[in-house]
Amino acid sequence: MSKRSSLMDRRALFSSAAAAALLAATGVSAAGAPKSGGRLRIALSGGTRQDTWAKGDGLFMQVARQGMVFDTLTEVAANGTLRGELAIGWTASPD
Repeated sequence: MSKRSSLMDRRALFSSAAAAALLAATGVSAAGAPKSGGRLRIALSGGTRQDTWAKGDGLFMQVARQGMVFDTLTEVAANGTLRGELAIGWTASPD
């Protein structure tokens, strides 16, 4: 092994060790308990500053806005079938 390749190997070793130490020092601590409150900001195509969450522009848009925030019991899959989102099962009643 030549002196030059030995030097390159040591540089690679020290560089890797320094990178590993730096990566370990920037570890993320566990998140605390969530806090109540805050602000929800939503961007809609064609939206204005006067738009509100409860804007009376039709049931479809109200459901679409709420669907961006809240999960539902079921959802329509890409193939058109109904699948559970929050629900893990369901049965039909005779009425």
